Amino acid sequence: MNIKNTLLLSGLALAGFVNTVYAVENAAPCVSYAEASWFLNGESPYQAFTKCRSGSIVSDPHITTFNGIAYDHNFPGDYALVALQDGTGFSINGRFIFDKANTVSAYTIPKAIQFNWSEHSLEIHRSEDSTLVFLDGAPLKVKNNGKVAIGDVGYIQRKDKSYLIANTQSDIATVVNVNKFYVDINVTVPSETDTVGLLGQPFSLGLLDGNGAALPVTDDSSDTGLGHVTRADFVDFIESWRFNQ
Repeated sequence: MNIKNTLLLSGLALAGFVNTVYAVENAAPCVSYAEASWFLNGESPYQAFTKCRSGSIVSDPHITTFNGIAYDHNFPGDYALVALQDGTGFSINGRFIFDKANTVSAYTIPKAIQFNWSEHSLEIHRSEDSTLVFLDGAPLKVKNNGKVAIGDVGYIQRKDKSYLIANTQSDIATVVNVNKFYVDINVTVPSETDTVGLLGQPFSLGLLDGNGAALPVTDDSSDTGLGHVTRADFVDFIESWRFNQ
């Protein structure tokens, strides 16, 4: 599995902006569904219609996988959020840093999101005063209500501080909402897509770590309808998807 794992430093000079409006017709169903919801309220649905599943990373941060598992992530570093196993080389990575504004607990917050195709990359960074976007390593300016092509594999749209990134190759849509404190993301994928990473798989109740091993789940004796995962196993699962170990 070839996943790019180096995110640009957010301090790069903003020069050579690209500003190309691009229209995509006949988008795939999951992209169309997420895009319609995004236009309506600036968000992507937590669970889309039957053909699609959504996973999210919000706040400090709370993660909901494609199969509905919810957990908190309080570990700094660069992590694989989504990696497709379909040969396209598409992946979504995230950078998490300690929340310096929180003096009580060691929460982490998303700082940057990276999208990788085999020949293209897109990054969205949160800064104190603005949002920095890079396409293939170069600063990119996306006008409000504008759309910019990502080669022939997708596009990015902007609506105020919210961005929709479409992977038209694999019918995947990601909504990235940026504010002063957080970068929240919601990813919508086809329900049969073979994915790995912190957002799990849409068609399986299990989670696979970075070595392909299933996260051990045992019966909860207090409730036969629930499973139980030890804290140590879960930490190992999260750490297996961290790049800078």
